[in-house]
Amino acid sequence: MAGVIRTEVADKPAIKPLKPSQERIVGNTPFLDKLETDMVDILVGPKKKLFRVHKTYLCRRIPYFDKMFNGVFKEAGGVAELPEDDPAAFDLLMEWTYCPNPRRLRDLIPITDSDKVSRASWDVVAFYTLARKLCLPDLQDIIMNSMIRYHKRCNELPSIDFVSRAWVQAGEDSRLCDYCLQSIQWVLAPDAEQGVKSKWPTNEVVKLFQDHPSFNNAYINLSRSDAPEDPREIESLCYFHAHGADEECPPNYRKRKNSELETSEGQVLKRAKGGHSSA
Repeated sequence: MAGVIRTEVADKPAIKPLKPSQERIVGNTPFLDKLETDMVDILVGPKKKLFRVHKTYLCRRIPYFDKMFNGVFKEAGGVAELPEDDPAAFDLLMEWTYCPNPRRLRDLIPITDSDKVSRASWDVVAFYTLARKLCLPDLQDIIMNSMIRYHKRCNELPSIDFVSRAWVQAGEDSRLCDYCLQSIQWVLAPDAEQGVKSKWPTNEVVKLFQDHPSFNNAYINLSRSDAPEDPREIESLCYFHAHGADEECPPNYRKRKNSELETSEGQVLKRAKGGHSSA
């Protein structure tokens, strides 16, 4: 019939009759099933500090241990020793291993010791060295981000002792050592802020150069190629990262773009990734 609008009424959901709930008699254990119960023992440091950890978590996060405990030449009895490593650094590593978010670390904050001296809450050099030894470049980058944030917050740069330890332990070609190298160049610059000379005394700087001839060479090469710059303020977020210029940056949730290499910043980054060549 003209002028009549037909409408369709949607079917209403059927009303279910009320009934008592049915409880699961046999409970499932999804967390435990995921965790599994296989444990491995890691003995760390000269005193063999024992870390008993879940094999599944350890091997899933760290390929080094996956090869060790699941590979062809797996460790017998599920025991491994790391006599040269720092138990405190390994404790940080295990905390990171169990954390669901691989981008999170224990906060690096200033703490005041019994002598009322403010110090970092964990050892950057030891942790970075361990991450590099275990072939964890993503973790190295996250550590670098944490350290640079800490140095900005506390207005600090690596001490002579920090630089010396990093040069020996972390590897001269590491991004941590590059940060240390540029830090020393910055504090030795003629226009460095007042008071820097007394905090990085000349005699200690001289000893650093004497103890590490390769540092001396790297410093000269850097000084000939680049003007001093505060390494904490370098614009590129990935300048001190281990990943390639066009590879994903885990700490920054983004991927480096090819076009960046065409910029002046990209050229600096590209050169830095190649390292400073020896004279």
